[in-house]
Amino acid sequence: AWIMIGISIRLALALGLHLRNEDPGAEESKKELLVRTWWSLHSTECLVSAITGRPPVIAFEDCTVSLPRSFSGKQQDSGDTFRQPARKRTGYNSPQRRRSSNTSEADQQVASQDYYLIGHINITIILQRALLELYSPRTAAASWEVRISILFYIRSRCVMFF
Repeated sequence: AWIMIGISIRLALALGLHLRNEDPGAEESKKELLVRTWWSLHSTECLVSAITGRPPVIAFEDCTVSLPRSFSGKQQDSGDTFRQPARKRTGYNSPQRRRSSNTSEADQQVASQDYYLIGHINITIILQRALLELYSPRTAAASWEVRISILFYIRSRCVMFF
């Protein structure tokens, strides 16, 4: 699995899926499909990296692509988990719960899937950051006070997310 996701993520990098697409001629539906493809690959790669104990191919900070939109087309508000981007990144809002009693079950299922995907992406970003901060070689040389401050920082980000 680690080799296959590594190949897949490198192909996606070669295609530039990790970069923001500002082509005005591209259809929004195609752009969104590419965004969802990238974040699905990124999330899977983060999970496999955590399981195998190997570092991820690309860090969240190196991606400028926006997080997925809901299928309803509403842009979501930024819940960028750990950083203020150095480059412009379009943000997203947490999915809104549908209040209308007229919404169909299909619409509610799509909203639920959107919420799951965005939540899953946020959790993998937190996981990636925690693993990189806690287990990188530069952290091994740090004092316990530094490690504890990293843990409190990660905890605060988790509390903000949930």
